[in-house]
Amino acid sequence: MKVINATTQYQYVYENGKVIKKELSKEKGIITSFLHPKHLFSITKKFDMHLSEEEMFLEMEKYIYSYPGIDINKEYKSVFLKIEQENNVIIEAVLIDTKELEKNLKDILKIYKYIDFVSPSFLGWKEYYNLTKTEPKNDIFIYFSQNEAFLTCYSGGRYLFHKSLSKLNTLSKLLEKSEEEVIEILNQKGFDISSYEDESEFYIIDKFFNEFFLKVFNIINFSSNEYQIPKFERIVFYSPFEIKDIFKQYENYWSLNGIEFKKSALKTEYDHLEYLITFFNAKHYSDDNINLSVFVKPPVFITTKAGKFFIFLIFAFVLTAGYGLYKSYSLLKQQNELRILQKKFSLIKKRYETTLKAVKIYKKENALLLDKIKNVKKQINEVSLKTDILYQKSKQPLFYNILAKISKSMKKHSLKAEKISKKDNFITVIIVSNYDNTQEVTSFMNDLIGYGFKNVNSSFISNEKNSYISKVSFNYE
Repeated sequence: MKVINATTQYQYVYENGKVIKKELSKEKGIITSFLHPKHLFSITKKFDMHLSEEEMFLEMEKYIYSYPGIDINKEYKSVFLKIEQENNVIIEAVLIDTKELEKNLKDILKIYKYIDFVSPSFLGWKEYYNLTKTEPKNDIFIYFSQNEAFLTCYSGGRYLFHKSLSKLNTLSKLLEKSEEEVIEILNQKGFDISSYEDESEFYIIDKFFNEFFLKVFNIINFSSNEYQIPKFERIVFYSPFEIKDIFKQYENYWSLNGIEFKKSALKTEYDHLEYLITFFNAKHYSDDNINLSVFVKPPVFITTKAGKFFIFLIFAFVLTAGYGLYKSYSLLKQQNELRILQKKFSLIKKRYETTLKAVKIYKKENALLLDKIKNVKKQINEVSLKTDILYQKSKQPLFYNILAKISKSMKKHSLKAEKISKKDNFITVIIVSNYDNTQEVTSFMNDLIGYGFKNVNSSFISNEKNSYISKVSFNYE
């Protein structure tokens, strides 16, 4: 079966396990496409495990139409992604306004009248494990292209969530250059400061990506608890254009946090994510649970009941001529009318059953509310206590920010850290200097004092093979 993954400019044709990129032109096959997160609404809600799937989806629909940014007067196409955890279930609703959907896919619809399947692009990373023979871990996939930037989290090959990130146009505005010019700078110069005539350009780029990966770090910290992930082990970064020395620049940065930072291992000349989505769509085009398309091709007429009956009519016409044809046509018309009435009845019945379920849920919620009222005072005291604890924690600097300052100062003075340890509010760093004196260590300690750290002191450990080893400790409160 030929499966076509179409974009607004070109298309990928999947056939017999192989993918070929072509110009956007009409071909026979299953027609698919995809949408990036910038086009979609993504809404999540956590549910107790004891609720039935029907109750969860009903509650989710109520939650969606009370969510800020959702216009109840618009028609939306939505899919629900279910993430099961040990004690609860997270439902993610992915939605798009149907008019926006048609607008985004209009170039494809000019060529193909129907689009059988439209997937959320972030689900395509699932194919990365199969195509690269990579063992699934707790992974973050980062996609940074000219028009889109987002991260996607998978745990053991299972999708968990995605988040949008700062795009190239943000950096373009900061540099006051076109996106094409920025891509050329990233490709030719990247993080090689020696190749810049104007070093201010380098510092703008450096600051942008520092803030970019700081947001990634903060998302990781938040989601570790939210999605019950003890530790993220690997970040796979991919951009369709090369960013010179980005892995060299940030490998140690993520290594300090115990995370492997590497580039995509996929072997293809095509955009890696679009290539993966093509394989994903080829496998899942019949899965209505993740299909965002409202332009699905109707079944071939002769395969439908009406089509088969029509063939019978032709046969009857040959046998019985005009009178028999007239009777058969009348019967077909009556059956069509009956079918329409049956569909209307089914729709009314479904709405009635949904209303009954909603009434049951509201009754259940009302009973639970009476119990909740009794515990309000206790909950207020608990929230107050937690607020005090969080306030005390909020006054302490992020350990990440301290590591970043230490790393920056060590790089500045050509120092290396053998070990970094933390106890209470004290941090101890075992430092190795390439020189056999204390000058660079002293400069490093001055930087720590300049950062506002207290009780900065050092002790000599050894001086071997022209390397001076010292232990520096300080209080970061």
